[in-house]
Amino acid sequence: MTNTLHRSGDADSFRDDYVIFAIPARSNNPENTLPALRRFLEIAIEYKPVNLGDARNGGALRPSRSLSPLNHWWRDSSMNYQAVLDGLTHPTTCSAVFDNPTAAEDFLKRIKEEDLGLSVNISTSIDGAEQCCNHACIPRHSVGY
Repeated sequence: MTNTLHRSGDADSFRDDYVIFAIPARSNNPENTLPALRRFLEIAIEYKPVNLGDARNGGALRPSRSLSPLNHWWRDSSMNYQAVLDGLTHPTTCSAVFDNPTAAEDFLKRIKEEDLGLSVNISTSIDGAEQCCNHACIPRHSVGY
């Protein structure tokens, strides 16, 4: 597994976890960064992620001041992808989470084709990352153990 999946268990226990990050470079040109990050998120939505978000505002399942312990069972758990897109006002790390290997692979391939100028990191099993990279014709350049 790679950086965000710090947990115990065998590889089969996280075989359907794919977190794909877009990380902008620090630059003097943030006006190009926001459209690229927004495009990354828009493309992710096409591939039906289980969640997506950014490091400043969080994910598509938004908090509410009206929550109580009982809301755990009755809360609307629909994803508000538009709130994530609307909240993206500053360069930050964005991510899309998939539970479907094919969707993750196809999304990564599409991101490569779009050439958004963002650094992309995949957090999953090493085998899963290797499969995503192979599908997108990207040579894997590093791995963390």
